[in-house]
This record gives sequence, structure tokens and C-alpha cells, in this order.
Amino acid sequence: MGEVFEPVGLRVLVPNLDHDVAVALLNQVEPFLIWQFVLLYFGVKALLKSERRVAPLLIVSIIFVANLTLKTIPSIMTSFL
Repeated sequence: MGEVFEPVGLRVLVPNLDHDVAVALLNQVEPFLIWQFVLLYFGVKALLKSERRVAPLLIVSIIFVANLTLKTIPSIMTSFL
């Protein structure tokens, strides 16, 4: 009781990592987040109705990077203080 929840994410795979930014990024990436973006890829591909994989993959990649950046900015800023 009284413990603060800290997301672990994929940091479990690399336990001896010392770089603060990499730890912050790996904390935010969870298996369910990856699954969410896989489903998003198939949804975007169905909406675009294209045979090519480049456009949906590019859209989902941009959303993934933006999401990860916005989620890690607070922990990166507090690690430098």
C-alpha cells in the first residue's frame, strides 16, 4: 500500500541500461502498445484501400514516434533536473 506505479515496459529486456533517455523510451513501450499499433496499421490500410504497404506504415510510424515522444518528454525533462 502506498506504492507509486511505475511502468516497466520493455525495460525488462535490457536491465543493465544506464542511459536515461533509452530507459525512458523503453519504459513507455509495452506489448499492448505494440499490439495497438499493429491494429492501427491494419485499420489505416483498410481505410486507404491500397495494395502498397508504404503509406499505412509511414502513417502509423509517424503516429508511433509522436506518441512515444509526447509520453517520454516529461521523464526526460525530470531526469536532467
